[in-house]
Amino acid sequence: MIFLIAASVLLYILFYTTISNGIVLSPEFGTFYMLMSAPQTYFALILFTFMFVLVDTGTQYLNIYINKWYLTHKEKHIKVQAKKNKASKSTIKRKVARAPNRGFAFSQEAGNDRLVTDSLTDRLLKGVMNAIETQTMIDLNTVTNDM
Repeated sequence: MIFLIAASVLLYILFYTTISNGIVLSPEFGTFYMLMSAPQTYFALILFTFMFVLVDTGTQYLNIYINKWYLTHKEKHIKVQAKKNKASKSTIKRKVARAPNRGFAFSQEAGNDRLVTDSLTDRLLKGVMNAIETQTMIDLNTVTNDM
């Protein structure tokens, strides 16, 4: 890739020099030679190169500074808002008493739902047994108890 870029630049310089110096009738006659022999060209090239680097670095530092400033003010705003909410008398505050979780469904009554503590394998085993019983019409509880 770098070779192609360098070759492209070198071919441009070669063709521009050929057209500039080789064809006397060309309006670019001697322009390339004048540009490359003048020290102002190199000063301008150095100036633009370093200005690009300075501007690029400056914008990166500015971006970091703006992000820091934004996060600082956002945290400050959140703290101030929390302080205002805490001190506000107009805000309706609800006290919720937590009931002990006994592992049952939402009604908190035993037997309305499976226990949360049931293992997954027990549930799968019961499901498979029910599926087999419905397909074969055999009560597997009596079969396993007889053996």
